[in-house]
Amino acid sequence: MTDNSLSFEQIDRVIYGTNRAAVITPTPEQGSFSLPELEGLDKVLEDTFDSGYPAIILDLGNVNYMRIGGWGYLINYAKKGKEEGKDFAIVGLNDAVNSSFEFFELDRAIPAYDTADKAVSHLKRKYAKR
Repeated sequence: MTDNSLSFEQIDRVIYGTNRAAVITPTPEQGSFSLPELEGLDKVLEDTFDSGYPAIILDLGNVNYMRIGGWGYLINYAKKGKEEGKDFAIVGLNDAVNSSFEFFELDRAIPAYDTADKAVSHLKRKYAKR
């Protein structure tokens, strides 16, 4: 799918029983999110949240740089997830993106994992306990 200059892929992963996580991998045209791309990502995430997934994993492996506005969007989805009893996590941060993630101490608001497999593994353990 393409929205403005943002393309993305979504893959469903089983986390427990019939519960599935949506793993979304955006590919910004320039390697960082511009405003139109953030609006496209916002629509994709909103639609995914509204689709009833209990967990959403955003793979940022194709993102070379994240501006503060991009982090703001993601913090809003982490809050929305908590309010709705859903899990929201990010994965695949490269060194530059991880540096800004750590600089702004965003690990307090957004769970981050090295890979989607590690996030799914964590969610499987969490959902098995429910």
